[in-house]
Amino acid sequence: MTSHAIRLFACITMLIDHIGYCMQAYRIGDTETADILRLVGRLAMPLFAFLIAEGFKKTHNVFLYMLRLFLAALVSEIPFDLMSSGRMTNHGSQNVMFTLLLGLLAIWTVDLAAKSKSKHLKCYAFIPVLLLCYGAHRLSTDYGFFGVLLILLFYFLDSSSLENRVWYLPALAIFASRYVLMAYWNGSAILPWGTAQFSVIFCIIPILLYNGKKGYTPKSKIGRFMQKSGFYLFYPAHMTVLYFIFRYWDKVVSIFA
Repeated sequence: MTSHAIRLFACITMLIDHIGYCMQAYRIGDTETADILRLVGRLAMPLFAFLIAEGFKKTHNVFLYMLRLFLAALVSEIPFDLMSSGRMTNHGSQNVMFTLLLGLLAIWTVDLAAKSKSKHLKCYAFIPVLLLCYGAHRLSTDYGFFGVLLILLFYFLDSSSLENRVWYLPALAIFASRYVLMAYWNGSAILPWGTAQFSVIFCIIPILLYNGKKGYTPKSKIGRFMQKSGFYLFYPAHMTVLYFIFRYWDKVVSIFA
């Protein structure tokens, strides 16, 4: 699979997850179907984290990469708040683009320290990483500091060969166990939603199938721009559409009745 194929697959699983979320939030359809959709959707975030780490290794301009993520995070916040809370502003949680951006900043920081000749910079590189993780926690970004750490783990792992990519399994297992670990930390019961997170292990399949190539690239500048910006546009667009579909479900159904 190329990186574009993995991105498309991740977008599809994200859409499936958000459909299941809206079904639960607006109590439309049966709960079993919504639960299955959300299980499938668990694959999206780890694949996006994998693509962020791979994208950093291959990008020609990391600052432009960061700028795209930052602008996408700003544009996506209102659609995310609408879909997740039904309000245009919700300071209790921030969209996943902020998590991806903080993860990219973390691996950029570590990469700078690794390439530096300064021993002090190498020794204290963990400080900005901890600050970025704390920022994700305080801002309540989607997946929080676990998402930042997953991107960092993927950065350290070698994707150059099939044998090396098997080591992505422990990283996925750590990410999948986050709710279980938090339950133990807080001394609370482990909920079914916590154990359901282990479906992310199936992300290893597209990762193992990854061939290290970008995939099809349009010849025209407009085509390349649309291909590059497609994901950033899809994220806020699909959340906006889902909000209006489920918010006005009865009216939508009556149109097609």
